[in-house]
Amino acid sequence: MTVVEVHWIDSAGTDGWVDRKDASAEADAYTTITTIGYLLDETTRSITISSSVGKGSVHAPLTIPKRAIDHMWEWCVT
Repeated sequence: MTVVEVHWIDSAGTDGWVDRKDASAEADAYTTITTIGYLLDETTRSITISSSVGKGSVHAPLTIPKRAIDHMWEWCVT
């Protein structure tokens, strides 16, 4: 499985998801979040990660739009 560390802009609570470039203009209005988890899915528009997986179950999946991601690092774990 792949483990990721994602630094992303959480702007959903203010005015919906915005691009990083828009968020940088009003940095105080948005919150930067760091999330670490297992990469479950990746599309052209978003990633989905989970805090834990085991025996066929997935816990607390979170989908983050790619346009909100500032940095992302990946590690392959066995």
